[in-house]
Amino acid sequence: MTSAQPDGWTPAHDEALIASVDMIGRTGARQLQFGFANDSAETVAEADWWASAYYRGARIMVQHETDALAAVAGLVRKLLQGAYCKCGRVVTLYEHWATVGNKEVLHGRGFWSKQEQVNAGSCRWSRRGARWESSCDADPIPIPGR
Repeated sequence: MTSAQPDGWTPAHDEALIASVDMIGRTGARQLQFGFANDSAETVAEADWWASAYYRGARIMVQHETDALAAVAGLVRKLLQGAYCKCGRVVTLYEHWATVGNKEVLHGRGFWSKQEQVNAGSCRWSRRGARWESSCDADPIPIPGR
């Protein structure tokens, strides 16, 4: 592999990667790393990309992605989908919200039953330019020491 960027990489890809790295930090995750597992790959897509970070003492990881952006964006999806938003609702990344089962919410709320998810409602998060944003207008949650 002669370049870590896939063919057709544009400034929009840079913006998406920056937004994803920023969002991972905003979740409280630390020590973001990403790379590829297949050193003998001839193309970026064959390199078997991964990304990981530590969140609340646990290593969160995605694997087998086609490029660095897909790996880092996959980690954002893993950290956000089903989490607890600053407005008190369940985070969704999709326009048509569906419950996420009994997924453990990473923000310390324990397990949401399907009924609790429905009762709480959802808050859609999406990337707008170089930043991930929520659809709510709730104030940010203050984090001591930041």
